[in-house]
Amino acid sequence: MKQLTLLLVLLSLAAQPVRSLDWGGSLTGFGSLNRNGDLDFFGEATTAAWITAPLSDNFVFLTQGSVVVSSDPLVTADLDLLVVDGLAPVGERLALGVTAGRFTFSEFSRLVFSHRGDGILFTAGGQRAVTRLGAVYTGLLLKPNADITLSRLDELDDQDDDERLAPRRLIGMVELALIEPLPRTDITVSVIAQQDLRDQTGLIEEGETTPTDANGGRVNTQYALLGVDGSIAPRWFYRLVGGVQTGQVLSFFEDDFGQPAYQETRMLGWIANGEVRYLAAGPLATSVAVSLLSSSGDADALSLREGYRSERPTQFLPVAGRTIGLVAGAAPGNLSTTSIEVTVRPVLGLQTSLSAIAFFRTADGGPVDLAGVNTEASGRYLGSEASASVTVRPLSDLGASIAAGVLLPNHADSGPIDSLSRDPRYTVQALVSLSF
Repeated sequence: MKQLTLLLVLLSLAAQPVRSLDWGGSLTGFGSLNRNGDLDFFGEATTAAWITAPLSDNFVFLTQGSVVVSSDPLVTADLDLLVVDGLAPVGERLALGVTAGRFTFSEFSRLVFSHRGDGILFTAGGQRAVTRLGAVYTGLLLKPNADITLSRLDELDDQDDDERLAPRRLIGMVELALIEPLPRTDITVSVIAQQDLRDQTGLIEEGETTPTDANGGRVNTQYALLGVDGSIAPRWFYRLVGGVQTGQVLSFFEDDFGQPAYQETRMLGWIANGEVRYLAAGPLATSVAVSLLSSSGDADALSLREGYRSERPTQFLPVAGRTIGLVAGAAPGNLSTTSIEVTVRPVLGLQTSLSAIAFFRTADGGPVDLAGVNTEASGRYLGSEASASVTVRPLSDLGASIAAGVLLPNHADSGPIDSLSRDPRYTVQALVSLSF
């Protein structure tokens, strides 16, 4: 793999005159202070360098590598990007594009998948529609720089220092975006499939009668998403996203003979998200956004990953999408939230924001991606979070930000939070970035 990567870089660079090359780099420092019972500090310094070279009038080659030093302690060198990207006109009303190599691949909502991978993405765009078709493989990414955990075996591999690479998964997508089929309204449809390519050897087989947390099986998932966004009135904008998820996963429940055993079952979950945003006129560039999110849960499940105890698990399980909350950092799945965010740009190069989020469990029981939740206790209200951030960019190549937040878990004795996890949780993060 290293030899192939080096060969691609050398061939791409040799194909162009030296004067057509462009290069640069960045230095980034990140620090995070968290208090969830104990005080925990994490620091990270990243040095990155990139090279870009035109391949033609419409296509370009880009590669970027980085070295990350963190307080784990851990030093990681990685190939962040290695991509050929371009878009070429075909006639007067159509453009065809391709992105191939290592790049960030995502569906339109980023609720299901937004992650780096190695693969290819084709794009066809016209005046009224844009179609995207592509697939990426995640098994060549370094584990510290990946965030894909769908199965119990993924969790075990993440804890195993001998495992260096991310889970071997293939993610494919086809997406169609219709541009204003209705006045001031865009509609997007996306279908995503995730295939677990793990070797079946040594995995839990159907029919095994002993439950275990030290092993697992394959987890395959499929998603269909529908998005509608547009303008309600001048300065008022909205976005609606809804989707269903199916999948194949092992569950532990009684078979036809009344014997508890592992059986392969089909998952059926859902997710919905809506946002209304107002952009105020005036020099402060103020925006106010109110959003709601809800995702299905499974009250019978014992854990987020393969802890299912029913014939038809209903837990929504994203692949690697966006998380919610500065402190909580929770992924959808048995999670419902309501939030408000206000952003103000008092002067050019300075932006401030305030946000508040209330977290609820969708089902009256079951697991949530939030520490301290008792899966067997009833109760839906999980807690509330408030956060603030300031971002400053005095120069185009220099930027800094600081964010702070507090999460107040539900402290009721009859609630879903364990008694040892009801104290407030705090997070402070700082980021400085310099490009050259």
